[in-house]
Amino acid sequence: MKRLVSALALAGLVATGSAVAKPGDVYLFGHYTHSNFNGLNSLYESENEDYSGTESFKQEHNRYGFGAGYVLDDTWSFELGYKDLGRFKSSYNDESSTFSETGGLKISSQALVLRSIATLPITQKFKLEGSVGLAMTRSKLTSSDNDSLGGYTEYDERRTTLAPTLGLGASYAFTDNLALFGRYEYIHNAISSKLLADEDGDDDYGTIHASTLDLGVRYTF
Repeated sequence: MKRLVSALALAGLVATGSAVAKPGDVYLFGHYTHSNFNGLNSLYESENEDYSGTESFKQEHNRYGFGAGYVLDDTWSFELGYKDLGRFKSSYNDESSTFSETGGLKISSQALVLRSIATLPITQKFKLEGSVGLAMTRSKLTSSDNDSLGGYTEYDERRTTLAPTLGLGASYAFTDNLALFGRYEYIHNAISSKLLADEDGDDDYGTIHASTLDLGVRYTF
């Protein structure tokens, strides 16, 4: 009986532990990401405005990310993480009695993000979080056109850019080691304007930003 009481008491201490990250702690994290490129709708419409045939448009929103963090003190921590920002695809099929043309484009983007995170404890286990950071994004664009007269063109371009980030979220610690977190993060100019420029170097599509919703776990060593 005494052993059972002792075991229950120990379990209660674990369950109600402080769950407070300590300065010098290192943690790993992984998360699901729902990503959206703001401004790609106008890119799609502009790309296909001259075609009267069938058109399609698709963004692949559901992606992932992972990384590591370091707790500086009771308020501040730093993270370095990778995030897949998703894919954008558009295609067209323009057919007439004498001429037909098909083609489309694909855009993909990934980011390496260095962020500082400030936390505001609400309870021992629940915290609000705000972050600012810098993302190095790597974007790729491929496009192709094929017509019934035998004409074919293909384009492949890659660009890297630095972009500021802002984030807001919250976390809940189940134990001293394991926590669940959610975060909205905005990446300004996630896709380089040079990637979308035309042959004369003019940027017709404006700035493409990324908005992401992350849901994941952190494990502290």
